[in-house]
Amino acid sequence: MNIGRAFTFFLDDPEWIKKVLLGALISLIPLVGGFILLGWGLAVTRNVYQGIDNPLPEWDDLGGYLVRGLIAWVGAFLWALPVVVVFICFGVSLAIASGSDAATTLLALSSICLGFLALAYLALFLPVPIARYAIKNDFGAMFEFGDIFDEVRRGLRPLLIALVIWFTAAVIVVPIGMLACFIGIYVTSTLSYLMIGHALGQAYREIDRPGASQPTPAF
Repeated sequence: MNIGRAFTFFLDDPEWIKKVLLGALISLIPLVGGFILLGWGLAVTRNVYQGIDNPLPEWDDLGGYLVRGLIAWVGAFLWALPVVVVFICFGVSLAIASGSDAATTLLALSSICLGFLALAYLALFLPVPIARYAIKNDFGAMFEFGDIFDEVRRGLRPLLIALVIWFTAAVIVVPIGMLACFIGIYVTSTLSYLMIGHALGQAYREIDRPGASQPTPAF
């Protein structure tokens, strides 16, 4: 995988500033802005998987981006639902055992261990169904469990690299926008969708089409 490319590919599009600023404005739309940005990021994932990462997707299909972003979010939520249910059960158990210090301590330690396992589960498995939906545009592709488990097994390396890019974009790039009196955070958030979308496209391309070359700069 080309890690540096995920952070710089958008610079090859002569209209990248306009498109990123439009994305930042769209992110301000109440309720639906985030879903539209997610759908736009999925378009980047699909393009990168096909070996084309420039130009950036146009903002000419807001309705389509909204629908695809919402569907991807629902699918991701369903994948995370088992974790949510388990944590709710642990929360109820902690409340019931609050009168016993030993039981409370044991449950608290168990919750911490479970939290690490849950994060590992989501970090490794969630990117694959999201990438599958982005590429196939098929909600059912997010739940072909046999194929997904096999792809995760075969793609640990690219998935871990994509996770590092995801973490960097979300935890380092996005907060940089806060330096501009919080206004810039909408711009850096939009850039993070591009970076994460590119990383997912690269990772799934390496998993699904081993040996295929990754997108490279146009110059």
